[in-house]
Amino acid sequence: TVIFIINSMFSQENWHEGNLNTLNNFNVNVIVDGLEGTLSSEWIKSKIVEELDEYKIQSSKNIGYPLLRILLMGKSMIEVPGTYYIIEFSVIHHSVTIEEYSESFTYNEPLKNFRVSKLYEHQSIGYSNNEYLRERLLTALDDHMTLFISQWFADNPRRQF
Repeated sequence: TVIFIINSMFSQENWHEGNLNTLNNFNVNVIVDGLEGTLSSEWIKSKIVEELDEYKIQSSKNIGYPLLRILLMGKSMIEVPGTYYIIEFSVIHHSVTIEEYSESFTYNEPLKNFRVSKLYEHQSIGYSNNEYLRERLLTALDDHMTLFISQWFADNPRRQF
């Protein structure tokens, strides 16, 4: 197990670095699956939107993309008393390949083949007995939000002032 932990610590890179540049208005979507009795998606969404507003990052229901998706999934285990959970923050937006982009200039054609891609993603997996589940989920959500805001400011440094 020690080899696995060391290997996973050194194998991850910030592949999303720079992808949040110029994005300042997000549609926020929260999905809660298997944890409905613990936290509601509307409560989490209001908490996330409030924190985005605190940093002057806008959120709007009127736009489809970029989409800030927060996914919370949990599964109670019979063999072990408690709940396993996963939390994922991701930003989903339209993208186009470099080849299609350069081809549009070559043939003077408008871009048509946009894809939906993840520009940012961070996941955490945890376990908690049911007595402390809500507290641990809230702590993990705060950690994810802190990482997201830090990455957003790293990609948009002028917005700090």
